[in-house]
Amino acid sequence: MIGRLRGIVVEESATGEIVIETGGVGYDVLSPLGTVQRSQTLSSSPEIILYIHSNIREDAFELFGFASPEERDTFRALVSVHGVGPKLAISALNVFPEQELGAVIEAEDKARLNRVPGVGKKTAERLVLELRGKLITGTQAAGASATVTSDNQRLLSALTSLGYRSVEAERVIKKLSPEELSGELSQQIRTALSLLAP
Repeated sequence: MIGRLRGIVVEESATGEIVIETGGVGYDVLSPLGTVQRSQTLSSSPEIILYIHSNIREDAFELFGFASPEERDTFRALVSVHGVGPKLAISALNVFPEQELGAVIEAEDKARLNRVPGVGKKTAERLVLELRGKLITGTQAAGASATVTSDNQRLLSALTSLGYRSVEAERVIKKLSPEELSGELSQQIRTALSLLAP
């Protein structure tokens, strides 16, 4: 089984499909959106590291790649739930970063889980029933990574409401200077969006 790939991304689609080349071989990997940007970089090298989950079926050998071992663990917890396959698990991680998904499940917020394409009422109930207490939440992750201060919560909320993942928004907020963060919210959003633009 493949557990990790380190290489150069030679193709990336808007739907999360990646071709990563390592050792002269290109591997097709399906990942949550934004994985390449979140993946660990090796100094100034163009290489990235993907943490891999291999899915073997009679008719296919599929690779799913993640920016961190924790994200892969969340994916594996999701596919352990009856009725949740790998593509639905990826879809859930497209909507919620792993710690936000954990918080949604802890709060038993089935309405928010229904935002995931393919998750209906029964699937949302199973996710809550089977995964409560098993996923990392934002509160648990706070000790492991720098958190956004309460003063910046409005900016974080504004960026996530515009469709950016919490992880991406937090990363950009950390790049802003104290002067940039002390201005009007509208100016903060403009500055953050300029950094988020590809």
